[in-house]
Amino acid sequence: MTDYDAIVIGAGHNGLVCAAYLARAGLQTLLVEARSSVGGCASTVDALGVRVNICNCDHITFRTTPVMEELRLADHGLRYLDVDPGGLFVSWEGTPAWPIFHDVERTLDALRLTHPAEVDGYRRYAAAAVPAAKLIVAAAAEPPSARSLVAKVMARRGAGATTLLRWSRMSAADVVRRYFHSDAVLAPALAMGPVVWGCRRRRQARVSARSPTRCATSARSGDRSGAAAWCRPPCSPPSRPLVARCARARG
Repeated sequence: MTDYDAIVIGAGHNGLVCAAYLARAGLQTLLVEARSSVGGCASTVDALGVRVNICNCDHITFRTTPVMEELRLADHGLRYLDVDPGGLFVSWEGTPAWPIFHDVERTLDALRLTHPAEVDGYRRYAAAAVPAAKLIVAAAAEPPSARSLVAKVMARRGAGATTLLRWSRMSAADVVRRYFHSDAVLAPALAMGPVVWGCRRRRQARVSARSPTRCATSARSGDRSGAAAWCRPPCSPPSRPLVARCARARG
């Protein structure tokens, strides 16, 4: 038997990063994984006749961190190919599909052709959300502490802080409905925007009934990891009717 300084359970992307930093710091590290391959949600697998990533949204978060540079992953072959537009949203109702670009103005131009009534709301949403997102990214790049967070807020002259505090006390549905009206825009906003901005007890069932995307989050409201990481107390366990509704919505 070998004595280890650290044991990491799970060789998903988080486990791999954690183990790499521990080993680089000189600790004898053991990384264990139940599957036959590593990578977890960052893995690429064969499905439906094509090669797909299990959870591509994790790459968005990953690229906001310095991990790729600090671990010199490019030297090991990691390379990102950015596509623009980054997404194309198609409605079940047959309304025109609309693309989202890296540039907000290009997105607004596209939205003006497909859902002109949503342009002003999208502009207001971007104006509020972008500073808050930049504040989150800046704060997440350092070990969390009240002092470092205050420093980040002060460095940005408070930009995004008010929005972040206000939205943290609202559900995702309540946030996006302040800006959008069409389901063709509301659904992508829920799936790709502020998916988890809190879970007030009386709002959980109402939000879940509106959106299967939110349903999975509410069903895990007691779990402070993954999609439910930002749930704020008081968060009650889901009721049996809510769990049944989630099951009917397939998760």
